Amino acid sequence: MIFYTDTAQRTFSIETLNKNNPTIADSLLTNKLLETKFLEILSAYDHDSNLTPLGKKISQWNSDDITNWSNNLLTQNPSKAVDDNFLPEMMAVIKRANLIDTNNDPRLAQILSILMLLLHQPDKGRLIQVATGEGKSTTSAMLAVVLALRGEKVDIITSSQVLAQRDALERKEFFAMFNLQVEHNTSEEKGKLPRYCYSANVVYGDVSNFQGDLLRDEYKAYQTRGGRPFNSVIIDEVDSMLIDDNSKLVRLASHIAGMEYLETLLAAIWSELGRLDNHLIYSAGQQSHYFIQGAFKYENGELTLFNNENGEESVAYPINDASLFRQEHIEYYIRQIIERKSVFIPEYLQEFAISQIENWSKAAIAAKSMTENKDYVIKDKSGYSVIAPVDYYNTGIIQDKTSWQNGLQQFLQLKHALRLTAESFTTCFISNMEYFLRYGCKIYGMTGTLGSHDAQDLLSSIYPVDLAVVPTYKPKQFVELVGILAHNSEEWLAEISHSIVEETSKNRAVLVICQTISDVYKVKESLLNSGYPSDKIKLYSRNDNDEYLAVGTNIEAGEVIIATNLAGRGTDVKTTKEVEDAGGLHVCLTFLPDNLRVEEQAFGRTSRQGNHGSSQLIIDQSELETKFGSEVNFIDNIADLKNLRDVIEHNKLEKVKTSGADNLKRNDRLFNDFCKFTNELRNSNDNEFKLAQLEELWGIKLKQISEQCKRLEKTSCNSAIEEYAFKELNSFKAEMRVQYFNGYSIMRNPAYLVREGVNKLGEGNRYQQSIDLFDMAINLDAAYSFAGYYNRAYAKISQGYVLSMQSDDDEDEFDASWQVSAYSDLMAAKSQIESVIIPGLVSIQIISNHKPDSELSKQIRNKINLLKEQINYIDSAAKTIENCKSGCITQISDRILLPDLFSSDIPEDEILELNMFGILQLFELDTVEPESSVFDGLLVAVLGVAQIFVGALCIVAGNYQWGVAFITEGLQDLYKSINAIQSGHFSWNNYWTEKGITLAVTLEMMGAENLAGKLGATKVLTKEGIKTVVKEEVKLTTQELVKKAIKESAIKTVVNIGLDYAATGLSKAAVNEFKDEIRDTVNKKISNSLLSQHMVGSLSHIMMVDDFNHNAKGRNAINQGVADILTSKRNIIGEITSKVLTSLSHSNYSTIKAVAYTARAANTAHDVSKLQDFADNFCQSLEGKIRYIESNLPSLADLLYSSSRPIISMAEATEIVKTLERIGAINNNQFCPNAVEIIKL
Repeated sequence: MIFYTDTAQRTFSIETLNKNNPTIADSLLTNKLLETKFLEILSAYDHDSNLTPLGKKISQWNSDDITNWSNNLLTQNPSKAVDDNFLPEMMAVIKRANLIDTNNDPRLAQILSILMLLLHQPDKGRLIQVATGEGKSTTSAMLAVVLALRGEKVDIITSSQVLAQRDALERKEFFAMFNLQVEHNTSEEKGKLPRYCYSANVVYGDVSNFQGDLLRDEYKAYQTRGGRPFNSVIIDEVDSMLIDDNSKLVRLASHIAGMEYLETLLAAIWSELGRLDNHLIYSAGQQSHYFIQGAFKYENGELTLFNNENGEESVAYPINDASLFRQEHIEYYIRQIIERKSVFIPEYLQEFAISQIENWSKAAIAAKSMTENKDYVIKDKSGYSVIAPVDYYNTGIIQDKTSWQNGLQQFLQLKHALRLTAESFTTCFISNMEYFLRYGCKIYGMTGTLGSHDAQDLLSSIYPVDLAVVPTYKPKQFVELVGILAHNSEEWLAEISHSIVEETSKNRAVLVICQTISDVYKVKESLLNSGYPSDKIKLYSRNDNDEYLAVGTNIEAGEVIIATNLAGRGTDVKTTKEVEDAGGLHVCLTFLPDNLRVEEQAFGRTSRQGNHGSSQLIIDQSELETKFGSEVNFIDNIADLKNLRDVIEHNKLEKVKTSGADNLKRNDRLFNDFCKFTNELRNSNDNEFKLAQLEELWGIKLKQISEQCKRLEKTSCNSAIEEYAFKELNSFKAEMRVQYFNGYSIMRNPAYLVREGVNKLGEGNRYQQSIDLFDMAINLDAAYSFAGYYNRAYAKISQGYVLSMQSDDDEDEFDASWQVSAYSDLMAAKSQIESVIIPGLVSIQIISNHKPDSELSKQIRNKINLLKEQINYIDSAAKTIENCKSGCITQISDRILLPDLFSSDIPEDEILELNMFGILQLFELDTVEPESSVFDGLLVAVLGVAQIFVGALCIVAGNYQWGVAFITEGLQDLYKSINAIQSGHFSWNNYWTEKGITLAVTLEMMGAENLAGKLGATKVLTKEGIKTVVKEEVKLTTQELVKKAIKESAIKTVVNIGLDYAATGLSKAAVNEFKDEIRDTVNKKISNSLLSQHMVGSLSHIMMVDDFNHNAKGRNAINQGVADILTSKRNIIGEITSKVLTSLSHSNYSTIKAVAYTARAANTAHDVSKLQDFADNFCQSLEGKIRYIESNLPSLADLLYSSSRPIISMAEATEIVKTLERIGAINNNQFCPNAVEIIKL
């Protein structure tokens, strides 16, 4: 009868605790249903089974008896399991199984908790508050058996992966007694097939793993869950998941090829912010921020300004709002970089980059203020250091599978010189709220703290649940000491140390809970400095190492555990009898939690299961202003501080209730709608690359919709916002549906076309489809298609070899023009790597200014070395083509996968990056002689024409980021395609470094020093010499300050840009090597004409004007001129080639090596004569055209003035040019070939 008495008391306590919950009172208490069911369980436990009589009490059963009983239930009487009248016998058997498995008889509170959860209303789930230490893990397992025996698939969601793994393994035998399988989903098994774990009756896991697998199942269509339904979910720490993390999103990382190209821009932003902050000071005396233009020193509150080498004064400008000033300047700086094309950004990322300006600015500033071991940790992962966020506000967990968005992760990586990871889009996501709502009214949750009335109201308003409280099975013996509010950090640490020493002197143990990992170290250091023995101190600050062992054994008298909030939730700190006799565990909470629930969870680490214990808050008031505002400075006691905290929490929960939940639901609905749309397209045409492009475009569209919805929240109601969002989505879907089924018109990112082409290489021994795809990729963005060029060369060689071997043509009709075309592609790929990709990487190294042994430096070196390997293979293949004898053709002789290039230390991430662009392998060539081959003949004439055209345009390109390819087609019966290739051989030994330096200098000059000049007329300190800040000040708005400019930096920038263009455009080595490679009379004529000093100067002038104007107007005029000349001479070309040359194509790459093929022999002297005459005529016409174009161009002084006014005057611009002329860098308005060397001297 003692048990009965306890039960009656317990049900009375339940009634008292839930007196304001009519649902509980009516359904469980008024009719004594809870008490009745419990007594029936006890009765069934003391009797034999009605279902499977074994001749003995259930309390005497062994594991085999339980297995036989469950077999009978599952196979013969499944309907019994769902009958509430059969529940007492089920619970009695489960009670016996738990005793066998754990040697612990379930406590009264655990059985009552299960009954309260099971006896819920049909249309609602139930969340219950169970005191800490009442064994929620056992309750979850027993409840799961009931639900699984009823035929439901049960998901148990724990607060961490560690707990999921532990419980699934420890309770495996328990579930096996009932013929039930239990698994966990925390393994790294992530493929495109169903995961084995989801076939189990019961699956343990943390919520992020469940959500990630759901996204892979429904969005990626991997069938990850294997058709597993959303039957029932049991949630541990339900308040954390459904309130604190209610809006948390889990997303699948979507790597988008080409996002790496933005890293140079991000590095420039980070560097610029550093320079800006180095010139921003705060004067306490003046109570103002100042921006300092020029050299200065700031020590002990005194500002000293210096003159520069020209005697010009440094100036201090007052700044009204430093935060706004920093953000506006960085935004302005980013916009200038993009508009001036100071760094290379692919066409398909231009819109994204512009849309990210504000986000990147905020992220860079945030990264500056964030602190290691507080906001994040740097941890080792697979041999590399990674940034891992810390949830220090709530759980203290290190979230090593989480990364920040909008550039924040990348700026933190730059801050610590870690390996850079590419930014990703949010495309595939699900919120906690959306996930849990999948279970409908089968949500069962437990927590130690349901929290305030506001928190409980929020739970019941969002989820279909009611709430109840279960009393402890023993009264708590807990004392909360009066809290201490310290005024500063030193006082705070002293108070904590004093409290620890005082409590441990009583033979007690102490758990110190800090907010951050950094605070843990500070408290430990302070305690050691006070003389406390180090062997008595344990740390539990991280969940990613073995510190958890600190709470794995009984804590002894005098021992101190210093922990983060990892120990504040779900941790069972066991104490020895000596500690309990002395008063139990003392908890020192060193920060004010954001809400009552987190506070109660922390205090719940002591006085568990009827034990003694105490707690105390010790708070550093100086740290609270950031969280609570300046109002906190007027609070002098903990009680008022808690009241302020609760008001803020109330407002926060109200906002979630009124708008936050609607926003989450809208975003989840948007994604679900898009997910259905994607599956519709996939079912009609399952093309992984089109789908990848669709996902990329969706990410950009979703970002636009979300940002506009945020703006509308200020003025519009939820229904209007909803209408806008879905109108935009439907419009997007309609557009995408048309483009998806219209060939490849949906494509924006060339990498997807390249990879599609690679996949189709050699299908049916055919290559044209791949060539067509590579063509499309190059046309999308020729400046960023080195993978397209390289793979197209491979495809052309493979196709040409197959066709040549299959040809039955006579020897005189042999066509090997595809080799010329392939050679052109190889040189284009090489040029792009050398002039765009590698300089960008070098500039990151220079801008970031980190040590050579940093992870970032090593990563960049790995990337460059891998690209150099590709260049080596390109050079080798090109040499094979160059040396191919008449009558022979080239073929692919070997294919090398990128990992096979390395015997050890394989750069896997760098290889994966190239793979994403479509570079999966490198290839080698050799030559063979086909059965029928005539490689010369009219090829001599056509190559001559090609070299005429390219000989001019290579000089126009001038080793910068543009080029022209001239293609002739249609040579009847003899030619399928002839490529005109830019000639000139450039030395690249020092080019990559020089380009990187040039880019780094240009970016820096656009930055803080430039800004300083923009701070116009508000001089505070103007006299020569050394000064101190005075009170006199004339303040400008931030916007006005940003719009000013500095004369010196502007002049240096434009001059250096001009010198760079000239240096890279007029290389003597390029000219000499070009001449060395021309061995026939036609090419000599062209070289003598177009490489003359006058023509080189004219072409340089045209090129320079184009680059200053950021367009290709002059180049395009030359292109059109060449086209007009060739068209007008079509009758002459027809005589030579028997086919009019009609096809012109434009490409955007530079420094392509001259065609190394030379004429072997003309068939007749007549053909050579005709070709020579044509060359003379062509050169004269082209020279006239170039002179005409140049005559309409502005001078260098005009350019300097137009691009820099009003910073410099026309007179100053003219003076700059005259200075350069005097030192020999410029001659007749044109840069000399050795201008850079002259300037250096």
